Amino acid sequence: MRCTLSTRYWSEEGDVAKHEYGDGALALTFTSPIGEPIATLSVNLIASVGRAPDGHIYVKNEGEHMGLVDSMEAAGVAISTGTVVNYGPYGTTATLMKVLI
Repeated sequence: MRCTLSTRYWSEEGDVAKHEYGDGALALTFTSPIGEPIATLSVNLIASVGRAPDGHIYVKNEGEHMGLVDSMEAAGVAISTGTVVNYGPYGTTATLMKVLI
């Protein structure tokens, strides 16, 4: 799916695609129109939080990822479930999102 996504530090047009992590969990990637990697939109939290429900992903929404959740919603890529989880030693947060593509 071609769209424009933005964070606090970048705004790019590109393609969102579904993939799988090694454990089979859903992953979303974002590449430039010529196929160069821009970002992995999802984060795999199976070791610390558990696996996201089928059709859902966790997305960081702080630091350099600030604004990504809102941008993904605006582009119609995914929608927030309202669930925010803490993980890691520094209390990093991620939002659970239902994938729409």
